[in-house]
Amino acid sequence: MKDILITLGDSFTCGEGLEYYVWQEKYNNSFEFFKPIHDNDYAVKRIFQQTNQEFIDFRTLNRYANLLNEKLGTELLIQSNNGGSNLNRLSDLNSLIELFKNEPNLVPKYCIFQFTHPCRDVEPILHKEELHNNALNLFGKEFCKKIIDKFDLATDEGYHWWKLPPCNLDYIFNEILIKEIELLKLKFEFLEKTYNCKCFYFFGLGDVNSISNNNELFKKDSHFIELNYNSQTYSTWLELIEKNNLRLRDTVGVNDDHPNLESHRWMSEYLYHKII
Repeated sequence: MKDILITLGDSFTCGEGLEYYVWQEKYNNSFEFFKPIHDNDYAVKRIFQQTNQEFIDFRTLNRYANLLNEKLGTELLIQSNNGGSNLNRLSDLNSLIELFKNEPNLVPKYCIFQFTHPCRDVEPILHKEELHNNALNLFGKEFCKKIIDKFDLATDEGYHWWKLPPCNLDYIFNEILIKEIELLKLKFEFLEKTYNCKCFYFFGLGDVNSISNNNELFKKDSHFIELNYNSQTYSTWLELIEKNNLRLRDTVGVNDDHPNLESHRWMSEYLYHKII
């Protein structure tokens, strides 16, 4: 298995919500009933989305990663999930690198990392559990302590990052983002030197302030893919689809802000021309 395309990300990479197109077309009665309800508020809706093979197949075939894979003529390795964190995807990339080291017939050709919002990486740093060990292993004890020191963990409210003053949040999100870029680039350097693998990252979700503050740094980074749609630059894919009516709610009418089918097709085409 050579010429592998690796894609890592959250629900945007997973293709979350694309199954609504099949639901609307083939199961319209239940679609009309369920569409106003947010996914997380109705378990039956989630079960139907995740277990109906028709839905799974449509989502898999039409997400940007698969469309890009077809354009490139590569073999796809995708790791993504709803609510996925950068921390988990970095850990997954570590595991893939170990796999490649032990399987010489597996050769990566492209690697695309879709960042999500760094707020998802705060709780693993704070909580003393398995996820915390993952944060310690990747970020290191000193960095985790620097973030933890911004919280008052003597109270339950100390664990709620969203209750922090904006200045503290800006600091935390910025520090986490820079650390994650640093770690990712080390992995990219290994892939490039060892396999001549072309590596890139872009922001699916993210803290707009942190991205803007480091914009000049990103622009100098050959791994970074800036998102430009109709001659307008956007910090994240989420911002792009919100401002151009490319969400599922804009076209299918459901209570869902994930990218619609047109947006996934656009992203696959855009990335293709950026990486070849």
